[in-house]
Amino acid sequence: VCSSDLPQLSILSGRMSIQAPGATQPVVMADNMRLDVALLPLLSHKLDIRQILLKGAVVQMTPDTEPKSPKNAPVAPHEKGGASRNDEEQEWVFSLARVKLADSLLVLRQGEDSSPLTVRNLQLTLAVDENKMAHIDVSSRINRDQRDLELSLSADVNLHDYPRAWSAAVNSMDYQLSGADLPPQGIAGKGTFQVQWDAATTRLGLSAIQLTAGNTNLTGSAEAALSSKPDIHTNL
Repeated sequence: VCSSDLPQLSILSGRMSIQAPGATQPVVMADNMRLDVALLPLLSHKLDIRQILLKGAVVQMTPDTEPKSPKNAPVAPHEKGGASRNDEEQEWVFSLARVKLADSLLVLRQGEDSSPLTVRNLQLTLAVDENKMAHIDVSSRINRDQRDLELSLSADVNLHDYPRAWSAAVNSMDYQLSGADLPPQGIAGKGTFQVQWDAATTRLGLSAIQLTAGNTNLTGSAEAALSSKPDIHTNL
């Protein structure tokens, strides 16, 4: 397929899956996938992916989908002296401009004994420009411990220093929380806030919080050091 400006290769597939080496379950399964790749950058060893579209995807981030090495697996010896084949060849550069998930499911579970966090009916669009600024639109229904959270938000994310640090401005958020130990009508509201994350200090900061919950208005800021013993400070 050729676009109006630059030629691109569009790959369409039916049901597909991606599984890490040694994992017992695939990390991604999807009913349909579309992959758009710019052709000309391939000549310069640049993999410029313009869009990945997954429909009916199941994304699992659990212990069963993590890569595992077989026990007593042999370890390749390190080469001594001279340039390796990888050093002699030009390395590939990877870039991704847009990801879209439609009608998808995300399952998150930290350990074998923890309860899973299930994100249903996930609609996600993520677009990243050349300055590593991203725009995210997402809507979903999150289920855990007999509670449901319907959530939709729009945010701009600065990924210039990712993964060392990132920041985001959540420009709009709407939510409805219902289920066990909550009022029959649930809790609903809207909000905006700023987020900052620093991986070196494991600090997560929330600022310029403007949040409503029913007839309650909440403003302020919060900061947490997410170490083995979390340290949380709030000014609400």
